Amino acid sequence: MNPIVRLDRSWFSTNTVSVLCAFDITVEIGRFATNVEFIRVTNPRGHVVLLPFLGFQIWNATWDDKVCGMKSPFEYPRPVNHLLDSYGALLVHCGITGMGNPGPNDRHALHGELPFLQYDEVWLAINGETSISISGRRRLTRAFHYDFLIEPSFEIDRVSALVVSRMKVTNVGDVTSGYMYLAHINFALENGVKVSHQKLGSRGITVREKQVVEGNGPGHEEG
Repeated sequence: MNPIVRLDRSWFSTNTVSVLCAFDITVEIGRFATNVEFIRVTNPRGHVVLLPFLGFQIWNATWDDKVCGMKSPFEYPRPVNHLLDSYGALLVHCGITGMGNPGPNDRHALHGELPFLQYDEVWLAINGETSISISGRRRLTRAFHYDFLIEPSFEIDRVSALVVSRMKVTNVGDVTSGYMYLAHINFALENGVKVSHQKLGSRGITVREKQVVEGNGPGHEEG
C-alpha cells in the first residue's frame, strides 16, 4: 500500500520545511509573504511549485534551469477572488458553472469558480519508487442549484520533468447538472515564436444558449 499523508493547513508557515526526501524527490511546504500556502516538489531535473489550498494551481515550474511559465506581474500569488488580481500561474483550473469572460447576462466570475477555489483537504502520496502525488478535495455546493465534489491531483515523476494533472468532478446532488472545465496553461514563449489564431467563421459554436446549472426550487433565484 502506498503511504498517504494528509497535509494539515496549520503545518504551512513562512519557515519552509521538508516533509519528504526519498527516491530523488524532495517535498517542501511553506507560506509566501502573501500568506498563500505552497508545496515545492524538487527532483534532479528541477522543481514545481503548487498552491494546494488556493485553486490547486501550479504557480511556476523550472526544469533544466528553464522557467516554464509566463512572467507574472505578481511576485507571489495573492489570496484574492478575481483572476486578474493574482494572474500568472503556469496552470489554473477553470470552470464549473461558467467559463471565460462573463457576458452581460452572465453571473459567473471570470473563468468560473475553480481558479481560486479554497480546498478543504490536501494529501501527499508516494507511488512506489516512481512518483509522488498531491491531491485535493472540496465540496462545492449552492442550495437549490448544484452540489459537486471537486478532486484535483498532480503526479510528479521521480526523475523526469513530467507532471500529470487530473481533475475529477462528481455530481453528488439530487439533480442532473452540467459543468464546464478548462485547464488554463500559461507557457513562457521562446524568442521568435509567432502566435497565430484561426477564425471559426460561420460554423462557430454558441456557448450561451442555456445556463449550465439551473436552480431546481421555486423562489430561490439569485438576486
